[in-house]
Amino acid sequence: MIKSGVRQIFIYNRTYSHAVKLADHFSDQGLTSFSPFSRSSSHENLDELSRTENPSRTSSSRIMVLNSLNSSWPTGYRPPTIIINCIPSPDVATETSPASGISQDESSRVMVPMSWMSSPTGGVYLEMSYKPPLPSEQLRRVHTLADRRWLGISGLEVLPEQAYAQFELWTGRKAPRAKMKDAMIKSFLEDEQHSPMFIGST
Repeated sequence: MIKSGVRQIFIYNRTYSHAVKLADHFSDQGLTSFSPFSRSSSHENLDELSRTENPSRTSSSRIMVLNSLNSSWPTGYRPPTIIINCIPSPDVATETSPASGISQDESSRVMVPMSWMSSPTGGVYLEMSYKPPLPSEQLRRVHTLADRRWLGISGLEVLPEQAYAQFELWTGRKAPRAKMKDAMIKSFLEDEQHSPMFIGST
C-alpha cells in the first residue's frame, strides 16, 4: 500500500501491541512518517504515531493504529476506500490456536464495522483467507453494498494472482496461468471440505 502511494494507512489488530510493532517496523525503514512513540489525544480510538528524530527519512505515507472496532471512524479522516482483512478463517484459527491464540469463535466474531464503509466513492474489500467458509460472513456483507460501489474480493481470487507473480519473480519466465489455476482448482476439489461452488466464486 505504501508503494502504491496510499497516504493514510490505519492498522487494527486484536493484540494492540502487535499493530504498534508493525507500524514501527515500517517507520524504522523510513517508509512512513510515523512511529509508535507519541499518542494522539484527539481521537479516542486512534493512536497517531509520529517520529521526529530523523525527518530526512519521512515519506508521504502515514500510519495510524486503531485500538477499537467499536467506535466510529476517526473524525478528521476520510472513510477508507481500501480494506484488507488478514484474519484467518475459523477453521484455520482452530487448527493453529495453540500457536496463535485465536479461537474459532473469536475469528468469526471480528467484523469490520459497516459504518466504516461509508465512503461516497465506494471501495475495495480484500480478504486474504481462502479457506472455508467461503464466502465469509464479512464478504457476504460487503456484497450487499454493491449499490454503494463496494467490491468484495475473496482470497481465492488473490491466491492465483500471488502464485503468478511469485513464479515470474523466481523464474523470470511468464507464468503458465491456465495450468496453475487448473492445479489450484484440482487441489481444492480433492479436498472434500471444499465445495466446487467456492471455486466458482473466483
